Amino acid sequence: MNMETTFLTEDQIWGDKALQVIKSYGTKTGMSDLAIALGGYMGSNTTSDGQRAGSVWSASSGGFGHVRAVHFDGGRSDYEPLGRLVGARPALPSSVASSIKPSEARLTKKIGDVQVVEYGEYPQTIAAEGVNRELEQAFSRGQLQTTGKKYTFDGEKYDAYDKPFKAKEYAEYQHSGKRYIRVEAQPRDSDSVPSNGKTPQQGEACWIEVQPIEWLKDPSGVMVARQALFSGVQFDRKKSYDGNFENTDMKQYLQNHFAKEMLAGRNVGTPAALGPSTAAVTARRDTQRQRALDDPSQGL
Repeated sequence: MNMETTFLTEDQIWGDKALQVIKSYGTKTGMSDLAIALGGYMGSNTTSDGQRAGSVWSASSGGFGHVRAVHFDGGRSDYEPLGRLVGARPALPSSVASSIKPSEARLTKKIGDVQVVEYGEYPQTIAAEGVNRELEQAFSRGQLQTTGKKYTFDGEKYDAYDKPFKAKEYAEYQHSGKRYIRVEAQPRDSDSVPSNGKTPQQGEACWIEVQPIEWLKDPSGVMVARQALFSGVQFDRKKSYDGNFENTDMKQYLQNHFAKEMLAGRNVGTPAALGPSTAAVTARRDTQRQRALDDPSQGL
């Protein structure tokens, strides 16, 4: 399935024409721990459901060649398209969301009057300190098994403005019934605080757990990710943005990498002798989802 993913436009975020789901939830947007580790620009503000907020791209132009973005305080902000420090909050158009099979998505809870739907999966939450240490030790000894799935991000540094997107793949590993990727942290500043409350050091190994993605569902059918899922990806190699999102490098990234990788877990290729059965994978995911529902503080 070639799924179209995009960003919300300025009109969908602010003003009278804003999506009802944004009016209800608010414009301030949380950052996943992955987005923080990849250098997402954070502040001290919090969202309506208590997440630390960060700055995230929209699909609109802010004028003068800049990209309109949602500042971490929820207001309008503008950034150059060459930048990589702004977070990415993917959205699914209503035409795409309506084609999702009921068996592939489920309503899990409400935040106020906003419906939250689980669909797909992505690395999101940093492992607890003890688990992180255990994973790093096993990794250094070559004892971790890969699942065959990989996630792709931008391999250039956030300030490499003259260098276009460079794909860098991150393998997914299995450990104690869960799946993780290993990211070397690139914290932006002292506000880069993930959910464990500890700002990672530059280059520190962070193990990020793969979990179901939560989407906020608008009455129009549009679904938008509850939080920014990644950062560190250049919006476009051109110095000036004209507002045509379809022509940007970010749109190509969403289609060529994000849209495929958020779904690929259903067909992960693992060694036949060691890989878990389909039933085991399904049971594990159900356990993860139930754990997150029982304890919302763990996120999804």
